[in-house]
Amino acid sequence: MKFILFTSLVIAATTLSPVLVAGAPTQSTDSISRRTYQPYNSFFDNYGNAQSGNSGNADGGDVNQEASGGSAIVSDGGENQAGNGGESISGEAISFDGGSALSGNSGNANGGNVNQIASGESVIVGGDNYAGNGGVSESGDAIAKRYNGGSAQSGDSGDANGGNVNQIAEGGSAIFGGDNTAGNGGESISGDAISDDDDDYFGFNDSNSGNARSGNSGNANGGDVNQEASGGSLIVGGDNQAGNGGLSESGAAIA
Repeated sequence: MKFILFTSLVIAATTLSPVLVAGAPTQSTDSISRRTYQPYNSFFDNYGNAQSGNSGNADGGDVNQEASGGSAIVSDGGENQAGNGGESISGEAISFDGGSALSGNSGNANGGNVNQIASGESVIVGGDNYAGNGGVSESGDAIAKRYNGGSAQSGDSGDANGGNVNQIAEGGSAIFGGDNTAGNGGESISGDAISDDDDDYFGFNDSNSGNARSGNSGNANGGDVNQEASGGSLIVGGDNQAGNGGLSESGAAIA
């Protein structure tokens, strides 16, 4: 009887006491599991393409002498010197992640010619003739530094030929001169094409390999000495020296 009464009092106290009620285990609202979605922003940015422009020609000037119809050109033993080729160089093209690199084409840098033409019983009297030497035609490098791919292509280089000495007498004409020296070839060099994937980004190796293509190089021929007499004509001169060949080199392609 006493035990039943004691149990009833404990149940009643538990029901009415705020302290005992608060001590009971309950689920906190802060313990509810939540999942947060954050947007992924890649730190490998995609950059634009890089392209350098084409360069123009840098040819040396010509010396042209033409006598016709019973005329005469007399230079009193003076020399004829054509101009040397200069430098035609296109700029580099360098792109970063994701962009392609294309360097422009370079122009010609040929040496100038010496041209003497006598026709119709005419006469050209002069001294030594020197054609111009070839200069430098060089296209820039194309370098693609990237993680997300990108091709590299260097431009073509132009010609850098030595100049010619051309003497033509026809129709009973005559050309009197000294030594003839053609120009030497210069340098025609296309730039390197490098698709750079050697860098590591935070421990990740670049697996997106771009293409690499180097441009074509032009000619770098030595100049010629050309003499042509016809129809009872006459060409009288000294030594004739053709030009030496220069350098024609295409760039490396590295992917």
